[in-house]
Amino acid sequence: MSRTRSLWLRWLAGVVALWVAAFTLLPEPEAPPPLTRPAERWELPPLPEKRSLREAANTVSGSGLWGARPAADVQKPPEDTRWAVAGTFIRAGEPSRVVVRFAAAKPAQTLKVGDHLPDGAKVALIEPGRVCAVKDRKRECLPVPPVKRPDF
Repeated sequence: MSRTRSLWLRWLAGVVALWVAAFTLLPEPEAPPPLTRPAERWELPPLPEKRSLREAANTVSGSGLWGARPAADVQKPPEDTRWAVAGTFIRAGEPSRVVVRFAAAKPAQTLKVGDHLPDGAKVALIEPGRVCAVKDRKRECLPVPPVKRPDF
């Protein structure tokens, strides 16, 4: 055996002997003393009451997060502006006319070429089957429903 190998083996034997002596000859450490005071009692805070989504929305909207809340204006419901072409009057020697009726309880209007329809379009042409109007430089022709003649 070489001298270097012999030194390594002696060193290794010494380390193993110290390790064994440390765990077998040394006394076992003492356990820490037990706690003398009682453990604290833990309590969870109470949960907030469950609120409806409407209440939560009212709370958030009234909190001023988005600035001052505008004063509530009492507004009338929007006016019903629906209308339709009811018919035309075309007579020789007289200006042609168109009758416009409304969905609301308004009286019907009789218009001639050059007058304005309820949506702001200007009446440009009145013919037996159609009424043409110009709005925003666009010409649009509206059909006129046929008139049923009464049987006598």
